[in-house]
Amino acid sequence: MKSSLLGHLVLLALSSILVSGSKYYIHIKWGLTWEEALDFCKRHYTDLATISYESEANSMDLKQYQVWSGLKKDKEFYNGWRWSDGKFYAPDWATNEPNKGSCATVNFKNKKLYAKSCDTHRMFVCWNVTGYTFVKEAKTWNDASNYCRNYHGNLASFRSNDMNKIFTQQDFPLWVGMRREAGGSFTWISGYSEYKNWKTGEPSNMGNCTTISSVTKLMATEDCRVRLPFVCTQEGNINVILVKESKSWEEALEHCRGLNSSDFGFDLISVQPGDEQENIMNKVMEADTKEVWTGQRFLGDDWLWVDGENMLNTSLNQCPMQEQHCGALPKNYTGSIEAKDCSERKNFLCYRFPL
Repeated sequence: MKSSLLGHLVLLALSSILVSGSKYYIHIKWGLTWEEALDFCKRHYTDLATISYESEANSMDLKQYQVWSGLKKDKEFYNGWRWSDGKFYAPDWATNEPNKGSCATVNFKNKKLYAKSCDTHRMFVCWNVTGYTFVKEAKTWNDASNYCRNYHGNLASFRSNDMNKIFTQQDFPLWVGMRREAGGSFTWISGYSEYKNWKTGEPSNMGNCTTISSVTKLMATEDCRVRLPFVCTQEGNINVILVKESKSWEEALEHCRGLNSSDFGFDLISVQPGDEQENIMNKVMEADTKEVWTGQRFLGDDWLWVDGENMLNTSLNQCPMQEQHCGALPKNYTGSIEAKDCSERKNFLCYRFPL
């Protein structure tokens, strides 16, 4: 599944620690203040992340990011989109993009462009004649553009074949659920944990809230008012949805994507080896049909996941019969998704991911 759990989510199963089930870490790639992040996590998941062990921290994949580029919708400009430097570079949009947003982000994982609301706070990349600068504080598109003009030229404009050189791995901070208490000590806000992995010179007096770095996993203090990406925890999984309506594959895809909201996107599920198989199969066994649709589809002479996730392996026929171009997960699943006629009517699995 995306980012190891349902799209842009980060998964770490800890059933040996939580008696009630599994504990998941969800990496939110847009930015909020520490208090806003805490409120968001409590409303949509369980809490802002508490880390109990070094192995937990090291197992989290926090390297993914989605940052502002210098591309913005402009009806007066050619093709309806304009780069901040006024030049024309053909944008390399992701599948089904540009969608509803008016400002373009770059996804580090697949180096594709996505249209998002300009009012969300995201990290960004500036450009001037000396090169590209990755800014690790999240701002709206307009504020990011103004920041770049004041310090680094413009929000980044680029050709598609330069994206791999520009959008490289970055070590950036993310909020976690630790803050300074009245007595001066730092404590986790939920659960019992003594885990601390401070960067050299930390904790400092720079702020009362705590970040973890995306690559080194070192912790540092920060002003709680700064907007940063963050990590939530979820006890038990609410992100896989079984829809007990019998639809064709195309109808199922349309149904999942039609659930999108301002905070979350939905898609037909992608299933990777090792990903939360027990939870998924529990959902499948509740279905009213023998199989449920997944997001696997045969297109362009190959099997793919419609959410863009990598096809790590498949035992499906590479030359399927013409009508059997859609992947279904059977109740008697033994490790292989089955190729089915896309017009067959089945229940299906949607997953939820933060936008």
